[in-house]
Parts: sequence; structure tokens; C-alpha cells
Amino acid sequence: MVSRYRQYISIVQFEFYRHIVRKRIIIMLIVMGLSILLPIIVRYALNIPYPSNPEDMLMEDLDGINTVIILAATFFAGDALVSEYERRTGYILFPNPLRREIIFIGKLSASFLVSEFFVTIYYLVEIAKVSIIYGTLPYELLLSYVYAALYTLAVIGLAYILNVTFRSTIVSTLLTFFFLFMIFPVISSVLMLAKIEPWFILTYCGDIITLVFNPPKERIVEYKTDNITIYIYYPDFATSILVMLIYAATTLTASLFIFKRRELKE
Repeated sequence: MVSRYRQYISIVQFEFYRHIVRKRIIIMLIVMGLSILLPIIVRYALNIPYPSNPEDMLMEDLDGINTVIILAATFFAGDALVSEYERRTGYILFPNPLRREIIFIGKLSASFLVSEFFVTIYYLVEIAKVSIIYGTLPYELLLSYVYAALYTLAVIGLAYILNVTFRSTIVSTLLTFFFLFMIFPVISSVLMLAKIEPWFILTYCGDIITLVFNPPKERIVEYKTDNITIYIYYPDFATSILVMLIYAATTLTASLFIFKRRELKE
């Protein structure tokens, strides 16, 4: 049991080192720094006043957290598994007395911890801003952080299932990015136009991260323009939490199952 724990820690440490060497952590720090600083610079440059209550400000400022989570999943989970096959590094790991479950859990832990590190920094900055400007911290901030952590895990699950489905690091990484930035949002928009709530789309469920600060009175809003009626849907909190849990559980379980049985010669 002790040897397995040490193996797990070694895998996690190696994954941290790999991300540092590939400079992805530095890139993420730059992206996150810009996403935090640019709204502040624009607000002061245009002399835009802060909202009257902290909830409205948090809803605006945390709008960028989805981008941070998606980029983190792309960088730190997009090729976590498939690289062992494409670069044949699995020949070093797999023949050794090291169970694939340990490798998988170690890589998953590293992906989640590094991604959550950036999410946490983002929230700490917002906590500091709200405390300085308003002198108070809404309790919804904690709920939002929990929702963001769950969304991060679900997004990583999606990245991992793409890892074990395709044989190329480039393909799996790009698909992770495009699924979350383009494909899922486009599907959500099309479904809304068809008067169907996209409650099962992961990115739609992720909207509860910011909606928690100002939940809409009505979940379905109807807009009429000329002869066109447009419906805007807002996710239900309980349903979205359940959907994200299902995404995380099913994708990670399926990824582990395939990872354990896939051969290097593929």
C-alpha cells in the first residue's frame, strides 16, 4: 500500500515537472493575468463606476473564469494520456510493476490540481477586490467556487475521454478546446432557437458559476422581434450540478477502462 502511494506521488510530481518544463504554467499565468488586469484597466480608463452591490461586480468579473477553466483543461489534460502512446513513453511506465490505475489517478490528480490552482488564484483576486471595495464577502462566492471546481473536474473528464479515443496529442488537445469553446456553445444556441433547453450541454451547466450571484426570476425568457420569437434559457442549479457530476463520473470511468486495455502497439 505504501509503495503504491509513493508511486502515485511520483506520477503527480512528474506531471507537475512536465507542465513546468513545457512552459504551459507560464502561459496560463500570462493568460489569467491578462483576464484579470484588462477589465480593471478598461474600467479605470473609461471611468466606469463599480456596481452598487458586490454580487453584480462578481457576476461581471467572474465571467472570465470559464475561459480559464477551459484553457487549463486544454493545457493540462488535453494530452495527458494520449502522449504515453504517441511518444511511446508508455514503454517505460507500463512494463514496470506500476498499475495503470495508479498512472491514471496520478495524472488525473495533477491535471485537476494544476487547473484548480489557477481557478483558486482567480477567486482569491476577486475576494481581495470585493473586500477592498465593498468591505464584505457574499456567501455565494463560496458556492461559485465549488461549482467552478465541479465544472473543472467535468471538463477534465471530457478531455480525458478524448485522450483515449484519439491517437494524436494534437487532435485530442484541439478537440478539447473546440468542443468547449465552439461546438457545445453552438449546439446550445441552436437548441434554444428550436425552443429546447440545452440542460445536458456541459458549457450550459457551467453558467451556474456566475448565475449564483443573481439567479434569474424566470428560467425561460421570451423575446419577440418582428415575426421571430427568441427564447433564452437559464440553467437550473440542481439539474446542472447533477449533469456535471454525471459528466465527470462517466467520462473518467470510461477513460480509465479504455486506458487499462489499450495497447501501445496501436
